[in-house]
Amino acid sequence: MLTPKKTYSKYKNSSDSEYTQVGDNPTLEDLGFMGATYEVILPSDYYHILNCICIYDVRKTFKCYNAGDTWRRPATRLTADLYSQILDNWYLRPTYRRPYFYIHNVN
Repeated sequence: MLTPKKTYSKYKNSSDSEYTQVGDNPTLEDLGFMGATYEVILPSDYYHILNCICIYDVRKTFKCYNAGDTWRRPATRLTADLYSQILDNWYLRPTYRRPYFYIHNVN
């Protein structure tokens, strides 16, 4: 089980793989895709990911979810060709019911 952290950084330029901080009050453009980008450091001995499950802790009662419950949802693997399709498609956009995961290798 891996714990994600919210990403508030972006690349300095395309030839440099180091991150630069954007500050305490990031704009929507600084946050990445749809403003909700999280990052996980994968173990060095992984070969491929079989699946990804997002586990949510419900903070307040919403529709049929009670406060304090835990809710699970499988994430869909986001590939480079699918990324361009969901950018402007309202029906395929990422939501809490339809999370995506994307593997981006930064050495």
